[in-house]
This record gives sequence, structure tokens and C-alpha cells, in this order.
Amino acid sequence: MRTRLLWLVPAIILFATVITVGVAGVAEMALRASGALLSKGAAVDALLFQYAPYVMSKLPSNLSLGDCGHELEKLGRVLCKDSARPFDGPSFRTNSLGFRSPEFPPEGSKSPEEIRIAITGGSAALSWGVLEPDSLDVLLQKRLAELFPSRKVTVYNLANPAWKSTQEMLAVHLHAPRIQPDVVIHFSGFNDIFHSFFMPPGTAYNDGMLQSAFNRHTAFVRGGLSDWLQQYRIGGWVASLFAAKPVVLSKPDAAPVDAFPQQAAGTGPGRMATRLSLPLDVENVAARTDFSPYAQSAINLYLRNERLLATTVTMNGGQLLSVLQPTLYLKKPFGVTRFPNGVEVNELQTLTENYSHTVNYTVYGYHHLGKELARMAASQPGMTFLDTSAAFDGVEEGVFGDNVHLNERGYQLLAARLAPTLADLLATKSPPRPVIAQTANGSAKATYTARRPK
Repeated sequence: MRTRLLWLVPAIILFATVITVGVAGVAEMALRASGALLSKGAAVDALLFQYAPYVMSKLPSNLSLGDCGHELEKLGRVLCKDSARPFDGPSFRTNSLGFRSPEFPPEGSKSPEEIRIAITGGSAALSWGVLEPDSLDVLLQKRLAELFPSRKVTVYNLANPAWKSTQEMLAVHLHAPRIQPDVVIHFSGFNDIFHSFFMPPGTAYNDGMLQSAFNRHTAFVRGGLSDWLQQYRIGGWVASLFAAKPVVLSKPDAAPVDAFPQQAAGTGPGRMATRLSLPLDVENVAARTDFSPYAQSAINLYLRNERLLATTVTMNGGQLLSVLQPTLYLKKPFGVTRFPNGVEVNELQTLTENYSHTVNYTVYGYHHLGKELARMAASQPGMTFLDTSAAFDGVEEGVFGDNVHLNERGYQLLAARLAPTLADLLATKSPPRPVIAQTANGSAKATYTARRPK
């Protein structure tokens, strides 16, 4: 009898284990088959970050979206056409090289009276998430056509989702000889700083995502139970129910135990998370010492690429308009952002729930990058610097869908801000003399003296 009991206990344990694993396996397959907890990030990465030379990921070529049938539209990353607001053409389209742009012209085809503008940057420069008529390209082209009615104006886009200054500089280097832009707008800065919070400066986004995928794989194969559960969707879902939520404090000294630390835990990617206190004191954040020298390495890389970009642009007969792009982190007051498809985003809620731990680091980098770019513009021939990082300071309505992407109203306000500076640059053929001025928010800005056409 005792012998039978000795065999029975392990048999019961084995049977229970098999049943548990089987039920969990079936539940996992059912969860995935139902589409619940779809890994949208992986799907978007596979669609958008295709291989291209010089570690330059690119959009698919010859896209024409708007009928809600493409994978990108199903994932909600590209808007379908709104029947309540009809317009001709697609809601989102790319040319044969995968840029959201008209086809690039043949080399040497530019006429003397033609104005050509090129925009490069990340997804915000691509006007990600807005319909074609609301894109920065179209809005700028309309404004410039009004300012220069006797000249043909074309705006070309050399931006791509998640690009940083290295990819942006290379794109201009590769395509500027063909486009021959009068002005190149480098609408950037956020990705270089923000991405360095997660990955080393200079790492191309697709390379960083591949490394992240490899890390997840090795954690699943070689890690402990916690690592394994993170890759197991049911386990990850259960763990998320008990995960600590970000806490935003009204006072720095009111920190609960599970809040983010007051100071960065160390130096390097993944160690820069710190506690956010609102309202944000930019000068106090800029004076912090816990983000250097790591943050400075991201700033230095951007500055090096900006100087190379300015040289490339001037060698091709154009001028560089270096624009430090807006970010939600520097907007006040916060509002509610509305998109044509009915989606509404509360800016304050978005900031506190999703990005609070990244704010101090990003604002620190932004502040110092802006100062350095202003200094560079004062001595770099053919370069103008425009600080729009806090362009929506004082705008009560919402314009941000997340921490950097704008809605159509945001792009309208931005185009109105950029057009006068562009007109001044286009009014002279030779690179004008730089003048440093103060912007409304107190940061330095380099502009150029120029005459408007009579």
C-alpha cells in the first residue's frame, strides 16, 4: 500500500502539471488567435523599418493609403480618409523611394525661377498621423506660393519615422544633389535626445529594436521565471495588473516609496528615469548634474551631424534652417487634442501616465542642445537656427497626440511660424549674415537679415 502511495503522489503531480501546462498553452493560443494584446509595436516595426543602405530604414515604396485596407491603417497609425471632409488624392502616399514626398526631380532639372524646399527629420517632420492636406509640406507649400506668386514652389520630404540626425544628414547627402533645395529644413532634435534614454546615442532605431528583440529572446531562453513570464502574454498581462503606475508629484518632497527616484540611478540607457514635478521648472532641470556626461554625448553627436549637414547643404547651393522641434514636455497649459477620426487625447494625462519618467532627461538635453545650436548658427555659414521647442507655450487647445506628434492644428500653427523665416531666407541668393536674437520664451535664436522680394 505504501509503495502504491509513493508512486501515486508523483503521478498526481505529473498529471496536474501536464493539465496546467496544457490549459495554459491552449489559453495562450486562444488569446493570440483572438487578437487580444496584439503586439502592435512588432507589427509596425516590420512594416516601417525595412532595410535600406547606410542603416537608413525607410517606408514602403509607392504607398497610397486612405481606404482603410492597409495594415498600417488597421493598426491605427495612418488615418483613413474622412468622408465628412472629402479631398482629392490619398490620405498618405509615398514615392518610389519610400518618402512621403513628390517624386524627386531629375538631376539638373531645376529652373532659375523655381523654389525647392526639402524637409528632413523623424516622424514629426513626416507629419505622421495627419491627413495629406494637413501635412507640414502641403501647408508650407501653400504659404510660400502665396508669398512668391510668380515662382513655382515645391516641397520635398526626406523624413522617415524614428530617424535621428545621422540618418537625416545622410538622406540629405544622398538626395540633395538631385533635388537642389534652396532651403533644407532640419526639423529634428527630439529623437536624438529621447531615444538615448533607451539606447546608446547614434544607434539607429531599427538596430536598437533588433537588439531589444534579441534581448527578449535571450531572456526567454536563458532568464529566470520573471523574464520568461514577460514573454508569455498571459503572464505579462497578469504582471501588468500589479505593476506600479507612474506617479507625478506636486512637490518633490512628497514622494511615495514606489515613485521614480529623485536622481538618475546611474549613467547610460535605461538608467535615466527620474521623478517629475509639475509645473516643470526648466531652468532647474537644465542645472541638474545627474544626466551628464551621458546626455552630452547625445548632444555632441547631434551637433557634429548638424555641422556636416550644413556643409552638405551649402555645397549644393542651399541654406540650412535648423529647427529644434516642439515637444509636449515644454507645452503649457495642457489641453485636449482632437483628431479628424474622433480620437481625443488629454495632453496632461498622456504626459503623466506614459512619459513622466523621461521628461527631466529629455528637457535637460533639449535645453543644452538649443543653446549649442544657436552658438553654431552664429558662426556656421548658411545656417539659421529656429527654436520651436516651446512653440505651443500659451496655446490652450491640445495639439499633441503623444509626446512629440502633432494634430492638424499643430501643423497649421507650426507652418505659420516657419513661413516668415523661410521667406527671409529665400529673399536672398547668397547666405545672409547671422544675427542672434531672443525668442519669446527667452531662448537664443539665430536669424538672418534678408530683403523680401519687391
